[in-house]
Amino acid sequence: MLATAVAKLFHLPNPWFATLASIVAVEISMRASVGIARNAVIGAAIGAVAGWGLAEVAKDQIWAVGLVVLCAFAISGWLKLEAIGKQVAIVASVIVLVPETRLISTEYFAWVRFTETVIGITAALLVNRFVFRPRAYLAARMHLGCAYEELATLYRLVLAAEATGVRDTKAIIAARRSFRGHMRTVDQFWAEAISERPTAEMLAPHWRSTTLRLWEQCAAMDDAMTEDSVRGRLTDAGIEITELAFHTAAVFDQVGKALKDFEPLPTAEELLPLRKALLQRISPGEVTAWPLSLASALQVFSFINGLVVIATRLSELSVINTPDILAEVLFDSEEGDENGIGKPEE
Repeated sequence: MLATAVAKLFHLPNPWFATLASIVAVEISMRASVGIARNAVIGAAIGAVAGWGLAEVAKDQIWAVGLVVLCAFAISGWLKLEAIGKQVAIVASVIVLVPETRLISTEYFAWVRFTETVIGITAALLVNRFVFRPRAYLAARMHLGCAYEELATLYRLVLAAEATGVRDTKAIIAARRSFRGHMRTVDQFWAEAISERPTAEMLAPHWRSTTLRLWEQCAAMDDAMTEDSVRGRLTDAGIEITELAFHTAAVFDQVGKALKDFEPLPTAEELLPLRKALLQRISPGEVTAWPLSLASALQVFSFINGLVVIATRLSELSVINTPDILAEVLFDSEEGDENGIGKPEE
């Protein structure tokens, strides 16, 4: 509305171009809006000059529209400035295509198109900055929730492979790719999300790093499943593994839902005794009794360590809201060497 009003105030002939420019510039974060605004202004300036120049020799020609769009895409692609290239193509093609009239010359129309773009972009940035301020931490939290849903899927698939001996490669690859896609989006918003200083309950700084550590452990467990070293080797600890895996998967689901629904994260206190029970069940003497090569033994240790570290990390995730859990996690982590597994990361 602001962009349209300003365009009409200056009696510009096509105020809807300012309106469209303002809509395009609205993004979920201020940094993204500024980036789009910069690309739009640069693209509109280049497009206005290019369109005016080509219109002088080929006004209202179909082949000229194709030529200016092709050149804009080709050059911007070569320079890796695709966003600017699209704006150049839009502005230049309109200038070439719109017929010249007695009241509006091509040169004037090119200037109007650039001016309306600037008006629309400026209006969008002002509204984003002072009226409806975008909150990047909401987007970061939402995609973190989606990432935890994919972690839950991957975790269950890996545990199913250990139990049945059959690895669903296609489903695992899909879950891994989807997780990485959501985390790339989180990375894009993270710096701005933290700079917005949300409350710790809304977006704690350690959530991103903890999520990545959980991913690393799930991936390590999955890599162990690509060999036959783990499958069938952990039958003696089957009850403990099943109990820990069942509750861990449930916590993954709860975390994902809580993040997406903007609710407090679960404490996952039940994972700590289950983790301890598994460590006590897998004794060093029992492991060394297995007829395994060094490489196979390392795969088994990697799988067990993944189960333990994931449980610990999930317990630490909500520590910002429940400080007593931190003391329990840190105190229990001292038992790592006694169980032959190694301490979780500090």
